[in-house]
Amino acid sequence: DGQIDCDFASGSSCRFGRQKPVVVIPTVLKGLNNQRMRLVSDIVGAILIGAAVQLPSMLATRRMCHFRVDCYKKYEPILPIWDVFDENATRKALARAGACITRSTNASNATGRAAKVYVNSGHVQRLATPIAASKLEQLAMAKLLVRADGRPLRRMHFGGESDCCVLFVPDSIRVRQLFRRVNAAFKTSLAISSIADVVTAAFYASVGSHGRALALHWRGETDMSHSAHSLNTTIYRRGVVDMLAAQRIGRNHVHCLILGDLNATELRTLGVHFSASSSWLSLHSKATLLGARPGGLRSMLPAHLLDMDDFIGMIDFELGVRINYFVGAPFSSFSVMIALWRAAIAPSSNRTNVAVPGAHTDMVMGADTVDRLGAIFAAAFPFTERLLGDPCNRAHNASPLVRVQVRPEELPDAWVRPGETIHSTLPSMRHRLLHQQDNSVQPHACWLV
Repeated sequence: DGQIDCDFASGSSCRFGRQKPVVVIPTVLKGLNNQRMRLVSDIVGAILIGAAVQLPSMLATRRMCHFRVDCYKKYEPILPIWDVFDENATRKALARAGACITRSTNASNATGRAAKVYVNSGHVQRLATPIAASKLEQLAMAKLLVRADGRPLRRMHFGGESDCCVLFVPDSIRVRQLFRRVNAAFKTSLAISSIADVVTAAFYASVGSHGRALALHWRGETDMSHSAHSLNTTIYRRGVVDMLAAQRIGRNHVHCLILGDLNATELRTLGVHFSASSSWLSLHSKATLLGARPGGLRSMLPAHLLDMDDFIGMIDFELGVRINYFVGAPFSSFSVMIALWRAAIAPSSNRTNVAVPGAHTDMVMGADTVDRLGAIFAAAFPFTERLLGDPCNRAHNASPLVRVQVRPEELPDAWVRPGETIHSTLPSMRHRLLHQQDNSVQPHACWLV
């Protein structure tokens, strides 16, 4: 375990060889994009503290669940990571982003012998997350990150299999860019991208030269509305309809590619819910666009992955990053990570961001779950161009589970409000922070209680 052997090392990301500690990423027993959030957060955290990363060998998936509330939590760690992502391209891109990825994956897919991360600030206590990225860097630079017994860390983890999904809050422009680059480094496998090629071509052929095209991630299934998330589907559906209606410019016909596992019957039902007129709106899905092919979508899938919902869902993820105009659900990790990917390619000055010139990313307005997933994701994953002045307090205001850690002498007066939790852990580093190039570092931390 002391030998750190990294693939495609670039720059200084793998410079220290045997002395480099390793962050072990477990398989998270949640959806694939919840796992993606952990992958991105853990890798960013590892880069910030100067550690290498060991990826899990397996990802979790549901089997033939189709977003039903009775099975949406039944995840199994049986999906090989390199069936989902292109190993060679992903390792190279992660190295370019500054990550040192070990050649071996985490075969146990759990944290195993990896140590929990503690902070030695006079007494040893568990590193509580989410924490501001600048705070994590401060702790690492001061050599305060240790094992429970106070010894240096060699193999470590930032959280176990059930810990998801917000670990480190990006509170500087540099870390915002790092989140985007690391997320975009995960390149989809050929098995996924080749199917997306066929669907994309078929969709644009249906649109023609005068239609308006967009991809919409529909997230009104029962696992969101009838679970603890308690999504108000009436408000959500109204926001979707308003977004679609805004695309009806002049006599243009609007073609909407619905991202999700919908067949022709389900699309027709969805059209009724949208109160859509067939005279100006057509709904498509990957299943309907591939319907004319012998065997349809299933004939194109690898045999051992036919029943794995999360693998099939990655086809829709790839479509979401390709179609010029993407409309997402702000409370969905799937939508958020697509928007984060698109932000890495070519940020724009309009309302959110773009993937290619002339393309747009947007989120359905006014919709969120009762546990405020949309507000929390917006603070933790920088997919818009709008800079949050205080992302930790944004997360704090979004959920009663989030508390803020500050040193009052390190903050502008306007940031210290009655009722904030004040906890002293480090000597003041305000002077150094105020002289960082982007002047956007906020020296405080936030965590779940």
